[in-house]
Amino acid sequence: MMNAGYVFYKHYYKDFRKTDWEEIVSREKHKDIELQTETINSIEKINQAFQKYTFTPCPTTIELGNTCFSLTTCNPGLLIGSGYSHEAGVENEYKIGFFFDHTSGLPVIPGSSIKGVLRSVFPRPYDSPERQERKKAYLSGILHDGGMDLHSLEAEIFEGISREDKRLPLPKRDIFFDAGIVKSNNSGKRIFDHDFITPHKEPLKNPIPLKFLKILPGVVFEFRFDLKDSSCISKDRKKQLFKTVLKDIGVGAKTNVGYGQLTDDTSTKG
Repeated sequence: MMNAGYVFYKHYYKDFRKTDWEEIVSREKHKDIELQTETINSIEKINQAFQKYTFTPCPTTIELGNTCFSLTTCNPGLLIGSGYSHEAGVENEYKIGFFFDHTSGLPVIPGSSIKGVLRSVFPRPYDSPERQERKKAYLSGILHDGGMDLHSLEAEIFEGISREDKRLPLPKRDIFFDAGIVKSNNSGKRIFDHDFITPHKEPLKNPIPLKFLKILPGVVFEFRFDLKDSSCISKDRKKQLFKTVLKDIGVGAKTNVGYGQLTDDTSTKG
């Protein structure tokens, strides 16, 4: 099995000459760079390899934490790591970055991203009064407790500060691990596909589609945490809260157009 992360960021441009990179760095616009035919062919072969990539669980995977649940990607899929750079001006290349585990090369959803999504539903000081009330109503509906001190709950989960305003020692804090793939419901256990973004920078000119790599619908991720019972809620209620929020909000980039949506039906096919 190929190391997808290594192939995407290292092997992808292995046939570039030194002068190619010098031209890319020195020019503001590098669409007219003449690249070797071998480089273009190599990139196309790698694109095809990702299309055929078969998921195999990493044999060194260890169970992390004391709480986990599985969620499945929905149509149109999942995009993670879009902020990373991945473009050299080559035709038909993937123009947008992607996030892979450094060791296994498999796609993962970073624990920091999961933590950020979960925290985003809590009322923030900079939210408008109306938005704060909507968030309070949303969380109260999940927790079935309209009188819970949400500020203390947020501080305890995300900052490790107890209700008594004391910093908790590390062993008593909640830990958010990366979420990893455990199953693919697609034919051939495929997990990758591609899609396009078509930004309309100028209304009177045709847009230039930007190709990017994505996770297919029907791919099952396991979300892992090390949760602690607290003075606010039990770890079981935290688990239910986290699972509900992730299904409601989604993860990754482009959630506003449907990407990153999740379901707890682990038999869903892409």
